[in-house]
Amino acid sequence: MRLYSRRPLWALGLLSVTAIVGVGATRAQAAPLKGGAMRVAVEADIVNYDPQQLSSPNFAVIKNPYDSLLEYTPDGKAIPSLASAWTIAPDKKSVALTLRSDAHFVDGAPLSAEDVAATLVKAADPKRGKNIYPTMSIVAGWSVNGEHAITINFKTPVPDREITDLLQSIAVIEAKGVATVETQPDGIGPYRVANRVVGQSIRLEANPGYWRAGEPVSKQVEFKIFSEDAAAIAALQSGSVDLVYGGNARSAARLSHQGYQLIRGPGALVQVFRINPNRGPFRNEKFREAFNYLMDRQAILNIGYGGVGEVVALPWAPSSPAFDPSYTKKYTFNLDKAKVELTRFGGHH
Repeated sequence: MRLYSRRPLWALGLLSVTAIVGVGATRAQAAPLKGGAMRVAVEADIVNYDPQQLSSPNFAVIKNPYDSLLEYTPDGKAIPSLASAWTIAPDKKSVALTLRSDAHFVDGAPLSAEDVAATLVKAADPKRGKNIYPTMSIVAGWSVNGEHAITINFKTPVPDREITDLLQSIAVIEAKGVATVETQPDGIGPYRVANRVVGQSIRLEANPGYWRAGEPVSKQVEFKIFSEDAAAIAALQSGSVDLVYGGNARSAARLSHQGYQLIRGPGALVQVFRINPNRGPFRNEKFREAFNYLMDRQAILNIGYGGVGEVVALPWAPSSPAFDPSYTKKYTFNLDKAKVELTRFGGHH
């Protein structure tokens, strides 16, 4: 469920519940990890293979053929990936990257700084950068300093977290494949695309030259595309798929009560109740604050999401440095307090 307005919005964070990145379910207890094939149900086909196209249908697949410059742990700590090290300048106006020397694209070509530069050129293009283009607004340029070294320069001093967010968003595309990336993936990742039937399935095979030792575990992953949640759940219950990714939270809650395993992926999403601060009483800051107490977030979570998730009172997930748990405690559902605050407001705006 998404609550939204068609008018100009302001994210007040009145309602925020962590959503499921991957809703999965399997029978019985978790078994030791072993190789083999995994069948995954998804409820929409991908838009294309461009890692800069951050459309929701792409999320289940896109991190398989691509790795980013760095990644985050579930608790929000930045860790190396294709960039084995990075150094943020004391003035916060640049970051120097050292790239892995043992990472290779699926065609066997080694990762180089020129590939990162070609990826940045695409990302900085308003027509080709897609969802990454706004993130690139802080970038003034870059310089290749060697086969495995590149420095990204910023227009003004940039906070550390904004820099690491940028690096995490940059999935490297091989320079020669940038022009055709929408139809032909050309990256470094644990899997390569073996076959695709548009609207039906995508089959991935393990990348034999992947740089992470012992990964991937599954030798093959097949994404089966369903048009609706009920069909995907039926496939899980019949045994024709092993996992449902991104399914309906209410279905996930029901299945977990039936003995299926509910898997919550890292990187919680937030559903935000948005209001227009340019209209009516919402123009008044005190009214907006009083309105917080009218929001029964737990009831909305229970009814809308089957209780899967957690309540927060800010538009950021708990792993975000902007998150403050005191707001959740402060702005609990309290009709009496809301009445007092609204009476004090007097309805004037």
